[in-house]
Amino acid sequence: MKLRLRVTQENRLPLILSLVLHLVIGGLFAMSWAPSQSVPKVPRHIGVVAVQADTLPPSAEERRKQAQAEQERKAREALRKKLEAKRKAEAKRKAEEARRRKAEAARKQEEARKQAEAKRKKQAALALKKKQEEEKRRQEEARRSQAEAEKARRQAEAERRKAEEAARAEAEAKRQEMLRREREAELAREAAEMQERLKREEAERARAREQQMLAERDRYIVLIRQAVERSWRKPADWKPGLVVDLRIELLPTGELKSVSIERSSGNAAFDRSALSAASSVSRYPVPKDNRQLFEREFRSLILRFKPEE
Repeated sequence: MKLRLRVTQENRLPLILSLVLHLVIGGLFAMSWAPSQSVPKVPRHIGVVAVQADTLPPSAEERRKQAQAEQERKAREALRKKLEAKRKAEAKRKAEEARRRKAEAARKQEEARKQAEAKRKKQAALALKKKQEEEKRRQEEARRSQAEAEKARRQAEAERRKAEEAARAEAEAKRQEMLRREREAELAREAAEMQERLKREEAERARAREQQMLAERDRYIVLIRQAVERSWRKPADWKPGLVVDLRIELLPTGELKSVSIERSSGNAAFDRSALSAASSVSRYPVPKDNRQLFEREFRSLILRFKPEE
């Protein structure tokens, strides 16, 4: 069975110190046994003389042993000092290591604190930035909503004004149309009244002209009858009350174009006397300045001839 020793950080130093101590002691022994200091060999045949130790001076062996003991003491003292120095150095190193570790821990702690502070500040900055962005978005959303509301209000106002304007325009158009129709009706009424008045006036003038023409006609017919009567010669068998209608055609100058019996009186002699009298008139009295009257009444007229006694 093999025994395995595990050299750890804790038992390494004592092991090293033990090895160093053995090496120092071994060196001292080697020096004490040098040839210059070798003890002369005692012959085997020399007997040992017993002396009292307290009366004999120290022998060379004792002095060697004392010197060796002193060397060992000094070596142990040197080793102790060396070990003490190493211990102090190790303690100092450990203290320095502890201080360094503490400083490193403090540095790491400070670094962690700074990192935590930086992280906190970063998170706070991010939170502030997020809050500011949220506030900015909220304000932008509020402005957008307000702008949309304002736009909707303006659009509604514009549509309302447009509707009102359209209603006013429609009402005005209806009013103008009503006024136009009223004016047209008034104008039509006035035109109808004027037309009626003109018709009445024209009819009145026509009646007046007709009456004037009839009167003028009657006057010329009387003159024509008188002219025929002046040229008439009473036949022998004439009787009062005989009537003959003569068709007399005249020229605008009053000259006779033709004459004929339109309706006989039943007395041939009287009819011939009437034709002779009408043919004897050289120029009939006709209207010279009223061609219309002439054309209508005297171009061809029927003269009822009924002479009186």
